[in-house]
Amino acid sequence: MMDTQNNWRVRTKTIDELLRDVKDRVESSPEIVLQASEKLLEFFVQLLNDQNFKIVLNTLNILNMILGMPE
Repeated sequence: MMDTQNNWRVRTKTIDELLRDVKDRVESSPEIVLQASEKLLEFFVQLLNDQNFKIVLNTLNILNMILGMPE
């Protein structure tokens, strides 16, 4: 989700879609999320440095969903 043009609208739309997709996947196929959780966490932690508050907030929501899953 690197945006070299600093287009916050694209980044915001993308994180919104990711939030929906992760939520759907956690509900429908949690085993897939658990298998990929390490890579997902590595990716999403990088987004916590974004300058846009909504991106950081949605990233925190995604991380909370992943970390809150039962093993």
